[in-house]
Amino acid sequence: MRGSGEAARREDAVRLFVAVCFPDSFLDVLEDCQRSLRRTGAQGNPRWSKRDNLHLTLAFVGERQEAESAIKALDVVRFSPFRIRVGDLMKFGDTLTLGIRDGGECRKLALAVRSALDDAGIPYDKKPPVPHITLARRYAAPLPDGASLIVPASTARVPSFRLMLSDLTRTGAVYTPLKEFQLR
Repeated sequence: MRGSGEAARREDAVRLFVAVCFPDSFLDVLEDCQRSLRRTGAQGNPRWSKRDNLHLTLAFVGERQEAESAIKALDVVRFSPFRIRVGDLMKFGDTLTLGIRDGGECRKLALAVRSALDDAGIPYDKKPPVPHITLARRYAAPLPDGASLIVPASTARVPSFRLMLSDLTRTGAVYTPLKEFQLR
C-alpha cells in the first residue's frame, strides 16, 4: 500500500533532462559503432543504448512536479548552431561512452542551459559537463584494442536542444521530447 508524502509526490513527478538529439545520419554512425563493439565480444552482458535514447545530456534536472517552469527557463537560452564530431571511446566505471570534439561548444551550451535553470531557481545535477554519448551500460570489458578504428569519423550539425521526459520502465528508460529549442 502506498502511503502519503514523499512516495505520493514522486508518483506524480516528472523526470527531466536537457539534451542534444541527433539527426538520423549521425544516429546511423552511432549504431554502426555499437555493432562494431558488439563484435569485439564485450563481457558482462552490456545493456546497449537504444537508437531513440542516444543523446548528449546538457543538464539532468531530475524529478519535478511539472515541466512548464523548465520550459519557460530554457526559452531564454541564446546560442548559435555549431558542429560536433565523434571523439574517442571512453569508460566511466562500467559505462561505455563516445566523446565529442567540438571546440568546447557543447560544454558552453551546457553552461548556458544551466545558467538559465539557475536563474529560474530550478535545481539540476551540478556535476561538471563532460560531453559524451552513452553507448552501453554494464560494459565490463576494457576498451578494445584499436578502438579508434571502430569509431568512424562523422560530424553533425547541432541546430537545437530539447527538454526530455525520462520514464523508467522495467525494460529500460523511454525518452520523450517535451519541447525543442532552436539555436540561433
